[in-house]
Amino acid sequence: MLVSPYNRFWQHLRNELTLALQRRVPITAIYRDDEPSEDMEWLLGMGATVISVDRLHAKLFLNESYVILTSMNLVETSSKNSREIAIRVDGGPNSVAVRDYVHKQLIPLGRRVELQPLRSKVADARTQPDRSRPNAKGISAPARSGSTGLGGRCIRCKGSIPFDPAKPYCSECYGFWSQTQDRAFIELCCHRCGQNATTSFARPQCEECYSANR
Repeated sequence: MLVSPYNRFWQHLRNELTLALQRRVPITAIYRDDEPSEDMEWLLGMGATVISVDRLHAKLFLNESYVILTSMNLVETSSKNSREIAIRVDGGPNSVAVRDYVHKQLIPLGRRVELQPLRSKVADARTQPDRSRPNAKGISAPARSGSTGLGGRCIRCKGSIPFDPAKPYCSECYGFWSQTQDRAFIELCCHRCGQNATTSFARPQCEECYSANR
């Protein structure tokens, strides 16, 4: 469980959250209601539970074993530049008190964010024509080899990339995947439609998109 009002995830954090979700670890993220975040939308699309809470300022991180109380938001600049402090509590009454605060005060006062807004964005992306960047003469550069010209999604982070089944990762996620180069490693997003689906480097599209694209 991640309680952080302000969120600007860095790539290593996204990778770890992705791996946790692939292990079927349930993740709940709670953030400040007036701080819309692309990272919360990304977590929602990956299958996590996302809750917004008005005027949230607490920073708490919980798992089955312990809780962490900290001054740090999940913001990359904080992880690199800020002076932060944290206290880890392993069980006991203090741990129970923190868990009760989250489950009995934050969550009941919050609003569960639904997936529909994200689906609408994905649907819009599928209907928009590809707008390749024009060159100096105003002529669009040709699509790269293997691409159909349609927009695609990175099968790990859901970022927008050119559609090319031979290259279904963005550059950052490809760098992480290339450390093992496991072609069967399970991802959670279709490269073509961006919907949640069991995919991999070897099979980057959901069944519906694969059948439609044959």
